[in-house]
Amino acid sequence: MNVRLHNKYEVICGGKTIVSYNTMLKTVFNKIKNLEPYNSYFAFGTGTASVSFSDTQLSSYVASFANVTEQIQPDVKKGDMFVVKSKTFLANEANGLTFSEIGITDTSESNPTIFNHVVLTDGDNNPITVTKPDSEEKGVTATLYLER
Repeated sequence: MNVRLHNKYEVICGGKTIVSYNTMLKTVFNKIKNLEPYNSYFAFGTGTASVSFSDTQLSSYVASFANVTEQIQPDVKKGDMFVVKSKTFLANEANGLTFSEIGITDTSESNPTIFNHVVLTDGDNNPITVTKPDSEEKGVTATLYLER
């Protein structure tokens, strides 16, 4: 059986949704081969460099935040397996947080090893930066798929 591990990120702010795909890094394979969890935190940075399979850290680390598991579909008999992870920044939380890249990691440590990496881009593939405004909620969601 052939399988494909990939992802989809959504950043939602002020009614606008930014979507990014497919940036699993080589670091993830050591975690999944030992069935170790690797996706408990989102790490945010301000880098705009292109993503490489050999990346191990964000280009320019800013902060990490714990995420929550929203949904899991673990049964291969029911279709593609996936897990949905999310972080909602409340109106009074992380105000002024600015980021252009996101990684998935297993720790809250500063500048952690990441297992997945995206640089946010607009429709023309130009890097964009998002800032969490005061008194507004912002949501970040990542869906990790294992397709057969």
